[in-house]
Amino acid sequence: MVAARLGGDEFALLLADDKGQWHPDPRRLARRAEEQLSLPIQVKGRLVKVGCSVGVATAVPGDKPQDLLNRADEAMYQVKGAQRKGR
Repeated sequence: MVAARLGGDEFALLLADDKGQWHPDPRRLARRAEEQLSLPIQVKGRLVKVGCSVGVATAVPGDKPQDLLNRADEAMYQVKGAQRKGR
């Protein structure tokens, strides 16, 4: 797995092992990351809650890196919309 900051508050996780095998359930992993990053934290004596939205995209043969990032970005905005609606 490779984690990288894209800029601002955007990050990417590349989930292939050294043999090119994909994580068996990337959506489950994304939900777990959302849960863990949404846990309240203590900051200067105050409890602070933050959230995150994770978009999942799978690479297909012929993809350019930007194609994959664009699909992940679109998926993230779908997740954000669903979270706003309380889903």
